[in-house]
Amino acid sequence: MGGFVGRDYYLSGQGVSRAYDPDRLAAQVLAALAADKPLLVVPAQARMAWRFARLAPGLMDRMSRRFVDQQRARLTATDDEPSRR
Repeated sequence: MGGFVGRDYYLSGQGVSRAYDPDRLAAQVLAALAADKPLLVVPAQARMAWRFARLAPGLMDRMSRRFVDQQRARLTATDDEPSRR
C-alpha cells in the first residue's frame, strides 16, 4: 500500500537486519514438540524480552508503549515529508 512494506518497517523498528530463518524456526518447533515443551520463545532477542516482561510486566508495558509511540511518530514524520523528485 503506497510503498509501505510492513515487514521492513517491523524489522527496522526492532533493530533487526534479517528476519529469523523459517527453516530454523520449523526445526526448533518440531524439536520442542518432540520434547513435549509447552512453550518456545525464539529468537534470543524475543526470549530476552519475554523474560524481562515476566520479571517486570509494568515496566515492559511502558517501554512497549513508548516504542509504539516512537514508531508512529517516525511513520508520521516520513509521511509528512514532501516528495523529492
